[in-house]
Amino acid sequence: PEFIAGSFFGRFTRCFAVARTPDDIEFGFILKDSWQLVSTDLEDADLSDEICVLRNMRDKLATVECKSAELQRMVTGGTVLIDNTRDSTQFMLGAELGDNVRGTAIHGSRRSTPAHRLHRRMVSGPIGVPLHKITNDWDAAATVAGAMSSHTTILCETGILHQDISLGNVLAVRHADGSVRGMLIDFDHSLAFNDKRNQEKPVCVGTKPYMSIANLEGIDVARTSVDDWEAALALLLCWAAHPWCRKELRAKLGSVGSNRSADLRRELFASRKSLEATISVYIDPACKHMLRLIRGLYEALFGHPSCSGTARATL
Repeated sequence: PEFIAGSFFGRFTRCFAVARTPDDIEFGFILKDSWQLVSTDLEDADLSDEICVLRNMRDKLATVECKSAELQRMVTGGTVLIDNTRDSTQFMLGAELGDNVRGTAIHGSRRSTPAHRLHRRMVSGPIGVPLHKITNDWDAAATVAGAMSSHTTILCETGILHQDISLGNVLAVRHADGSVRGMLIDFDHSLAFNDKRNQEKPVCVGTKPYMSIANLEGIDVARTSVDDWEAALALLLCWAAHPWCRKELRAKLGSVGSNRSADLRRELFASRKSLEATISVYIDPACKHMLRLIRGLYEALFGHPSCSGTARATL
């Protein structure tokens, strides 16, 4: 086991290191086992989940190479079958399904849409180390920069927007020469940027401490790569914080209630002065490479004349 979710509710994601054959001594791939929320009348051919996204990426990125990044490559994936029947909560619970499912809405669907969870598995590679396990400032900076470089490649080549840049979804892959490359994983929340669900009524998706202001406030404009870059900025701040206050900063950015969390971000990114005040309180000055990324990314996102921070509520 590489990861096991702490709750049976939701996707209950489990990840295992796997080898191609029983005789292999190298476990070079990850098997992801999870329960995908889908409409009750949906067939596999109609699904639009992470496996479908990675299959699309595999086809379009087969000859593409990122010099500073790794791309998650899917080997195989699909629905778990039991006696040729799709394994799902509908299959297990039958008529009791309606009484045992919480009111979770499928991305882009009405909350009243009948839904169940489908048991899905996929194998992909390479195996990486989660960002929170990286202790070296240079390696962490290279990992985030590489992951966002792959984000740009994926968006430009396939039109897929990740929408969940977070601490658990950025991995470091170390090569034989000692170099580190960043890799982006977990495309459960991803969407084609020109998908009508993103254009007509964008929904609030992602991991709370890292979500963009527009995402948290539910601003009625299409989500773009800028939202993911803003999430990367919050991620950099959380990693570079002093060890004794990292949890405090993540808790502050992930405050209960989306509006409160968005208000805190508007205060944090209101001006260069407010950013520097946060840096002086929370950020470890030894993280020189991360600090360069934080300041540079802030300037790119909020420092230009047409924006000048985040203080204006109409922005």
